[in-house]
Amino acid sequence: MKRCFRAQRDRVVVKELPLDEKTLSGRIIVPERARDIPMRGVVLAVGEGRFTESGHNVPVGVEIGETVYYSKYSGTEIQLEGTIAKVLRADEVVGVYFEAEEVPAGAWHVELPVEVCDPCIGPAWADKDKEVQA
Repeated sequence: MKRCFRAQRDRVVVKELPLDEKTLSGRIIVPERARDIPMRGVVLAVGEGRFTESGHNVPVGVEIGETVYYSKYSGTEIQLEGTIAKVLRADEVVGVYFEAEEVPAGAWHVELPVEVCDPCIGPAWADKDKEVQA
């Protein structure tokens, strides 16, 4: 008989993945004590979702196998059969990292500078001599 763990309601079970020692630029090594950045992990289990007062099911927005980011201090740490994982509420997941042929609407293309992706932070921020007008 296999031992299993099922996430309840709007819970997500995540196994932490190691963070890179370097920043995206590859130049600065971030010391362990200075890391207040979101944690990264792979989803191991997903609950059936949250039910509203009217009885409608609101599904969890992530799937098993996806790579997610979450707050360092969120969730409850569990250990099962030697594997350490965290049980998070679905709303504690801050984002999903994925690869795609085309960048979908609302997603950030990680390889591009931020000012290229967001029309609100466009050329006005790139040109520091100009004043940003509201």
